[in-house]
Amino acid sequence: MVRTWVRALGAALAAAVVGGAGQLGIAYGLGILRWDQRFPADVWKAHLVWVAWIGALAVVAGAVAGARTLPRPTFGSWLAVSLAGMVGAAVTVPLVALPARAAQVPPPLDPALNAGLAASIGVLVGLFAALAVLCARPVAGSVLVTTLWVWAVGIVSAVARVGETFPRGRATGPAFGERLGVLEFSALGERAVLPVMVVMALLTGVLIGAYARWLGEHPVAVAASGLAGPALVAAAYLFAGPGSGATQRDPYLASLIAVAAGVAVSVLIAVLRRPRPETMPAAPEPTPKPAPAPKAEVTATAPPQGRAAVPSPRGRHDDDYVSWVSQLGDDDGQPTEDLPAPRGRRRSTAAS
Repeated sequence: MVRTWVRALGAALAAAVVGGAGQLGIAYGLGILRWDQRFPADVWKAHLVWVAWIGALAVVAGAVAGARTLPRPTFGSWLAVSLAGMVGAAVTVPLVALPARAAQVPPPLDPALNAGLAASIGVLVGLFAALAVLCARPVAGSVLVTTLWVWAVGIVSAVARVGETFPRGRATGPAFGERLGVLEFSALGERAVLPVMVVMALLTGVLIGAYARWLGEHPVAVAASGLAGPALVAAAYLFAGPGSGATQRDPYLASLIAVAAGVAVSVLIAVLRRPRPETMPAAPEPTPKPAPAPKAEVTATAPPQGRAAVPSPRGRHDDDYVSWVSQLGDDDGQPTEDLPAPRGRRRSTAAS
């Protein structure tokens, strides 16, 4: 038992550390996060949004890794691995607070304190997100799909920004970084901010909600499939705030609208009733044939006991005796000895 808990908590801790440090490595490598520059207020808030998002995802990654090693998952064990994931994800706090000291931000902000606080808030939000992910598979699917498309948009935008910033191998402008969930193209401007977030939230809610409904998940879990992923993005924006200009205000509002759109479509999928299959008219049941009457069984009855059969008054032997006596006085001249005497009477005649 102790070995099982050590393995589960260790897996959660290690996965959270790797998840947080790995995401920060990608963000630093692609220029999504860049601290050594002069920050306008809105660009600084965009960095804080990314930091909170990365901290929350690190906790989720650690909790999922730890839960997979549990033989009998319960809510208590899920809470334990989620707390271990929080401890591991706390590595993001120094990894962003120390480099953020080089940032030049408008006073009276403290860049290191703000960056560390953003990472801490993200880790705290990640605890609730991790528990929701472990409790319902549709929620886990929503968070997974949202994570994939957010990072895909961020990487594509970072690569496009590098090509625009360094067209001839030398810097032509400051690389301020990217905004979370925003497709950054100079040709699109701010026109793609709202459509990208809302369309992706709708697609996530439809795909995950329909699949969860097909699997027979609980209606509450189906309804939450359109909420979890967009809500995690919106939570990061809510912490940073709307900002003072369109650079931060547009994605801030778009994230809230995306939550409403995702919830609406998933709830609609959850409450819709499945169409009943058309039933063919039932064929008339055949009339059962009457069962044949049972044949009467003929049983031989034995004569009543205790009553003897009465013999007939005259038998064949008596008839012969009468005819023999009647022939004794005939005058046909035949001797009497030639006539056969009946049994029982010869002895009496000879004696006489």
